[in-house]
Amino acid sequence: MNIVAVDPQARVLSEGEILALLKEPIPMRLSMVDGHGWPLVMPVWHVFEGRRLSRRSRKEFPQGQVLRANPRAYFIVDTGGAHEQTRGVRGRATVRIVDGDIGLAVDISRTGLLKYMGTDSDSYADEMLKWARDGEMCVRVRL
Repeated sequence: MNIVAVDPQARVLSEGEILALLKEPIPMRLSMVDGHGWPLVMPVWHVFEGRRLSRRSRKEFPQGQVLRANPRAYFIVDTGGAHEQTRGVRGRATVRIVDGDIGLAVDISRTGLLKYMGTDSDSYADEMLKWARDGEMCVRVRL
């Protein structure tokens, strides 16, 4: 992981602080460029494991179509707040779409549900896990 200061007024986080931040339930803003050259930014749940940010997505969502055509993206995960309290990580990434790996989709969905909702056993979780079992794709962002 290459850590560099982006904001000269901000404190640079250590690798340990970055790894801890990426495990917090803070949505990632994923930025991409569509086929017409327009930016598209979406707040998304993410799971951080093995130096990869992953998320499950429904095939018909626009981000999947855009990222298939152009797998380059930019991401930001930050806390916001007062300047001295803000923590964040951002960077360029290459995205890989994984189709048909139902086990991966279910694992990412379940981990995301636990991270962001605190449970994987309510009606919302049941619906998300059903989508995953029905063959939804996964988006892998390599850091």
